[in-house]
Amino acid sequence: MLCLRRRGRHVQVGLLPPAAGAAPIPMDRVIAWELDVLGSHGMDARAYPALLDDVRAGRIPLASMLDGRGPLGLEAAAKALPDMGSSFSRGIVLVDPTR
Repeated sequence: MLCLRRRGRHVQVGLLPPAAGAAPIPMDRVIAWELDVLGSHGMDARAYPALLDDVRAGRIPLASMLDGRGPLGLEAAAKALPDMGSSFSRGIVLVDPTR
């Protein structure tokens, strides 16, 4: 939370490890800086095999979910990152650190 700018957004995808304990959230900062804090549980891991079967069988059109630029290398991703909050993307942008 402390790295967000005013009116910033934090999206927590998935659960935090139980060993970490409860996450301390500085609610005074959230309120004063008008931060958005969103949680996204995702899906149960036991559903992954069926999902991956659908991907393998082509029942999920993965290519149509991508933005069409292909995977970006780290240098290209670093240049694209500042625009991500203000530009419209027609899909998911992939980053491949090996490129």
